[in-house]
Amino acid sequence: MLQQKQLTTTILKELNSSKYEKLLYVKYPNNYVTSNSHKHETHGIVTVNLSNSNTIINLSDLKGNCILKCSSGLVNYRGNEKIRKYALVSSLKNIIDQSSKLNYKSIALHFRGLKRYRSLVINLLKKKFFLVIVKHTYKLPHNGCRPKKAKRL
Repeated sequence: MLQQKQLTTTILKELNSSKYEKLLYVKYPNNYVTSNSHKHETHGIVTVNLSNSNTIINLSDLKGNCILKCSSGLVNYRGNEKIRKYALVSSLKNIIDQSSKLNYKSIALHFRGLKRYRSLVINLLKKKFFLVIVKHTYKLPHNGCRPKKAKRL
């Protein structure tokens, strides 16, 4: 029991040392801060979901509760137009206009789905907000490993 307490205290000391300043998220009592952001508070999280058939943008608080949402369908695009560049830009501008009432200054940006138009989204959001962190998750199946050869009988 005593060894476990000593081990946890040494781990906590190591985490507080300067070795781990480059971590993505360093948790403080009320906000998430990155070491490279000069202690800027993150006010919200913008999640951009780019799929094969639609683009969905959410603005949420740090707990994950959705505050604003917009998709290319809500901006009156139909069918194949929903995945185009202008549909993404118009839905992003819609979110930026609605978020001006919230007085968010710095945000975290999370991407889900396909990799297209990422630099466009980053540049549009940089004009209005301070981006604390940009996170990419790209999960598409690749149909797994090749199956074993069937035995001949």
